[in-house]
Amino acid sequence: MRTLLRLLTIKQKIVISYIVILAISLMMVFASVSTIRGNSETAVNQMDFLQQRYDRTRRVMDATYAFHVQVRKMAIEGGYNFDALGSNIGSMITELSTSADALQTARYPNEIGAIKDNVKNYVTLFETQFVPLMKQGKADEARQVALGPMTSSFVIICQNMTKVNGYQLVGTKSQFLEISDATKITIMISVFALIQIAIAMFMGWEVPYVLVTQIKHIAKNAKKLAEGDLTHEMFVERKDEFNPLVSALENMRKD
Repeated sequence: MRTLLRLLTIKQKIVISYIVILAISLMMVFASVSTIRGNSETAVNQMDFLQQRYDRTRRVMDATYAFHVQVRKMAIEGGYNFDALGSNIGSMITELSTSADALQTARYPNEIGAIKDNVKNYVTLFETQFVPLMKQGKADEARQVALGPMTSSFVIICQNMTKVNGYQLVGTKSQFLEISDATKITIMISVFALIQIAIAMFMGWEVPYVLVTQIKHIAKNAKKLAEGDLTHEMFVERKDEFNPLVSALENMRKD
């Protein structure tokens, strides 16, 4: 390293140092911008993903609640014409079943599985027990089905939907905390800054050292020349700005 430095002039050392520091600064800026951009894109994607999951769960809850309200009204009030309500009831069942089928079990298999199973059970109880009993005029028995097993399935659906929404909020919070964690970028910037400081400190030591050493060397030999001592050959190992001056003094000694 020392040999290499001797081959460089003071100007070259300073220029190279500034170029290295500038390059490190640009790398620091690029890394910071890339990290910020990456975090921004991750946050946007996470928000879109969360919105999609929320829309799916909200759709199931809306369909379940609307259908259950309708069932309770029929069970409590009675006297409904199911043939006249067929189209409306059919669309509500289709919406409930379709929205439940759209839920994905990959992340929360137990909870989503329970929601899907109880939606199917709810619809099955409605079609195979509640409706036939109501058509047969057995309102009390139909009411027991609606307020008993059907309501139990409704409660299980709501409980598991609450769990899923809670899991999603916790997961989203942890992901956003990870995105907002500045540890990595802080470490990276600190390393770059330390390198810059090290280069600046080295150049702050190297340049004065070279100047002082060379000036002392030249002054010593110039004094000997002034005293008439021509026996000491003057040379310099460095290829810096002092080399022409030393060469000129050496020529004077020879002449």
